[in-house]
Amino acid sequence: MMEKDTFIDYYELLQVHPKAGVDVIKKAYYFLMQQNHPDKGGSEEVAKKINEAYKVLTNIELRKEYDFNRNLKTSEKNTSLEKKETSLEKKTKAENIISKECPIMSSYGTLVSDERGNRVLIIDSDGEITWVYAKAVSPIGKLKNPHFAIFSDKNILITDTGNSRVIEISHKKELLWQFGTGEAGYSEKSLDSPSSALKIPNGNILICDTGNKRVIEVTSFGEIVWQYGDLKDAKMFGKSLLPIMSKTIYAMFTPVSAQRLKNGNTLISDIGNKRIIEVSPDKKIVWQYPSKKLEKDDFLGANFCVNLSNGNILYTFDKLCEINQYGDLTWEYSKNVNDMDINWAYKLQNNQVIINTTRIVRRGINQEIMMIDSYGKLLWRYYYSQYKYF
Repeated sequence: MMEKDTFIDYYELLQVHPKAGVDVIKKAYYFLMQQNHPDKGGSEEVAKKINEAYKVLTNIELRKEYDFNRNLKTSEKNTSLEKKETSLEKKTKAENIISKECPIMSSYGTLVSDERGNRVLIIDSDGEITWVYAKAVSPIGKLKNPHFAIFSDKNILITDTGNSRVIEISHKKELLWQFGTGEAGYSEKSLDSPSSALKIPNGNILICDTGNKRVIEVTSFGEIVWQYGDLKDAKMFGKSLLPIMSKTIYAMFTPVSAQRLKNGNTLISDIGNKRIIEVSPDKKIVWQYPSKKLEKDDFLGANFCVNLSNGNILYTFDKLCEINQYGDLTWEYSKNVNDMDINWAYKLQNNQVIINTTRIVRRGINQEIMMIDSYGKLLWRYYYSQYKYF
């Protein structure tokens, strides 16, 4: 069933919940074998492991024995995780070296927001979870649908979407900074369902205040010093659509991603208006994609966009695209993206791309992180959570 020194999590292999019924396990098995059977170009080794998992998990006695051993391994893993966290907390802040081109990667690992699991994780290069923030710890409180998280200096900046706030915490899970009251609101001190936040070179925080239809720059003292998007326009939605319909272009509809560029402008994905725009400090649109001359029908918007070192823009939706300043497509990743929503992506200096996705599968919804090369070849892939929808 298992080699003495090697333990395979059969539930993870079949991508099912540990309490899944036999019918669910059978469906998962047949689905995976259709993809991995050697006669269909799959790996013989992988198919053997899938068969072994199916044999054990559909046999009452073998499954009881397996679950007992798995629980022991899980207990050992949790103890190991606690030791890793303790060791991590003892390290000096300077040891956490953050990637220059990718603020979700550091020497500690890759930072991931498990939005449906209400937690933020750090995953190391072996796919092991080495740090978790999930439970309610005063005065931070429990996370609710955290949509985005990045390393901020030596700390962690979390966009806690469901709680309508942005918080900065230390690796020891201490609250260092917060903007937003914890409840959705319309004021100079509150947010409404923010989608992303990042620290910019001057030390301020750039926030996509999605529900209030604005992008704001906030100081460490909680003062808004710049914003794009009119709060008065946001309030119109609660009254009448007529004033909005009379406008040819609505200033901001659903901002979900923002980045401060080296030239001082701000790159924004306004997914509600199906466009990506570059806005100057005096709030003028100096560039947009698609351009006004092009049809928008083929562009459904972007969940995330980022300016690359070569001046191009990488954006995500149901596929991954790189465009130049003229709006020409220079690179695309659209392999195996059926039923996939790409939340964010960053391109590294070696042209590898790290991608965070939400994928609908027969057994539910998987949240995954993976790395591909410039040819679209999958280099590694970890799924960090699964939620059943049936």
